[in-house]
Amino acid sequence: MLRKVRALLIIAVLLPLLFTPLSTTTANLRSISDDKIFGVTNTDDNITLPDESQYLNGHTFDEEHWSTVVDWIEILTDINSTLRDHADVYTYLCYVNKTDYQMLYIGFINTTLTIPIKFLWWTFNVTIGATMPMQTVLQHYKTPNGKDAFIISTFLLMAAFQDTGIIKGVPDALEPLYLALTFDLKGTLGEELKENFNVSLIPLSVSENGTHYEWGMSYYNLKTIWWWFNPFEPSKPGHVVATAEFKELTFKYYLDIDRKLGQVILSNSYEVGPIEWLKVGSDLYCGMNLTEFMASNNFSLTLASYQASIIVGHTHKVVTDEGGTLTGENFTDVSDGNITTLAGTDNERIMDTVFSTKKTYNLYNETSGTYNSTDLLVTTYTYPLGGMRKNPLVGIQQIINAPLPIVALYLDPNLVEAYNNGTLNETITIEGADCLYVVSYPTWYGLKVEHDPVIVVYIPPEVEGEEEGKPVGGGVLGLI
Repeated sequence: MLRKVRALLIIAVLLPLLFTPLSTTTANLRSISDDKIFGVTNTDDNITLPDESQYLNGHTFDEEHWSTVVDWIEILTDINSTLRDHADVYTYLCYVNKTDYQMLYIGFINTTLTIPIKFLWWTFNVTIGATMPMQTVLQHYKTPNGKDAFIISTFLLMAAFQDTGIIKGVPDALEPLYLALTFDLKGTLGEELKENFNVSLIPLSVSENGTHYEWGMSYYNLKTIWWWFNPFEPSKPGHVVATAEFKELTFKYYLDIDRKLGQVILSNSYEVGPIEWLKVGSDLYCGMNLTEFMASNNFSLTLASYQASIIVGHTHKVVTDEGGTLTGENFTDVSDGNITTLAGTDNERIMDTVFSTKKTYNLYNETSGTYNSTDLLVTTYTYPLGGMRKNPLVGIQQIINAPLPIVALYLDPNLVEAYNNGTLNETITIEGADCLYVVSYPTWYGLKVEHDPVIVVYIPPEVEGEEEGKPVGGGVLGLI
C-alpha cells in the first residue's frame, strides 16, 4: 500500500504544473522524497504504480482504445477509505493509443455526497448530487525531435456579455462577463438519488482501420447562475444577476489520424441552447419576450477554454502568427490565425491551435424548426488568465482534472523509471505554456448555437517500410 501511496504523492508536484494557470512554473521532483508528506512516512525511495485496471473497469493504458465510466474516488480509496463510503465522482472516459500518441478524454457525469445524520437514536442518510458540463482532453506524445509532451485542453465555462464595448463581438474591458455557472443539483433522503441526472453519453465508435474515432456527451435542462464578473478588474466583487435554464449543451468529438500524410484532425462540434427561460430579479422571460429581451440588450454568448502544456526537461512558449509571445495576460485577436507552441532551444513546433479553419456558426430556432441565421462570423480572442483565476467559482470547473497527474505517469513510464534510477533532472520547467481563449458568438438571441471548429495538427509521416503501429513519434491537437 505504501508504494501505491507514493505513486499518488507525485500529485503534489505535477498538479500545480498541469492544472494551475501560471505563465512560469518550476517544480522540484525530489520534494516527494521528504520524510513525511500528507501524514504518510516514506521509507521507500522508489515509485511503483498500482495496476490501473482495478480503477478502469479492467482496462489498461496499453490497449489501443476503450471507453468506460469510472468513479475518481476509487483512486483515492487506499489513502482515505471513508471517501469511498460517502462520495462518488463519476466521469466518462475515452482513450486512444496510436503510434506513440495517447489521448484521454474525460467528461464529468455527476458527483454525489451521502451525509449520515444522527438524531437521538435514529440514523438516516441525506444524499445530494450535482452535475456540470466539464470536459477535458489530455494528450501525450513524442515530438519528432524526441521531446516528451503533455497537453491539456479544458472547456472552462459558458458566459454571456452585452456587446456594447469598444471591440465588437468579444467581451472587452468595458463589458463584464455574466458567468453562466452550470449546475444541476438534486437531493433526497436515503442512499440513492430518486432522479437520474439529465446526461447522455455518446459511445466511442472506431472505424475498421482504427484511424477514425467519434464520441461525446450531452447535458440537458442545465440550470445556470449568471454571475457578474469583470476579469479585467478582478478586485471588484461579483454578484448574481440572473438565473437561466439551457435546454442542451452537447459536445461531439471526431478524431482522424492519417499516418501517411502525417496529420491528426479533430473536429469538436458544439450545440448550445436554446435558453428555455431567464429570470432577472422578479422578471421572468421566455419564448418571444426572451428573444426580444436578449436582442434589445445586445446579449452575446462566449465559451471559454483553458490550454496548458508541459515539455519534460525543456522550456517552451506560446506564440501567435505575428510572432508575439503569449504570457497568459494577452488580449489578442486570433480569429484568423493560430497559436503555436514552440519547445526547446531549437524552437521545435510541437502544436498548432488553429482558429481560422471554421470561422462561422449557425443559429437554430427550435420553435419554428428552421435556421434563424447561418454562416455567422465567430470571434476568438486570447484572454487574461490572471483575472479569471482570481475568481474561485471558475476553479470549480477544473475539479475533474485532479487525478490526471497520475494518468500522466502511466502514459509516460520513463518518468517513473528515470526518477527511480536517479537520472531524472531535478526540475521540470514550464515557461509561458498556458493560455485562456474565448470563442464568441456575437449574434445569439438566446437561440441554439451550432458550431463545428476543425483542428488540424501534424505528426511525422509514415516512413517507407515502417511497420504499421510502430511508435515513431507523435503529434498533438488543440481543442476550441
